[in-house]
Amino acid sequence: MEKNNNLSDLPDKKLLRVSEAAQYFGVHERTIRLWIDHGKLIAEKPAGIIFISRESILKFRLSGRNYP
Repeated sequence: MEKNNNLSDLPDKKLLRVSEAAQYFGVHERTIRLWIDHGKLIAEKPAGIIFISRESILKFRLSGRNYP
């Protein structure tokens, strides 16, 4: 999996699916779910589908936290 290094590569949507976040960070979907479980990303689960806010992704990305 290849991670995107540019913030402009993040889809311009308010909420992203786990698969979209995984693609952006270049990690497996399971990793995104773990980050959600550990409070690193904020997620919503309307109708049983997990969505991560774009704002949460940007904050995590800009925080300088290491990720694969």
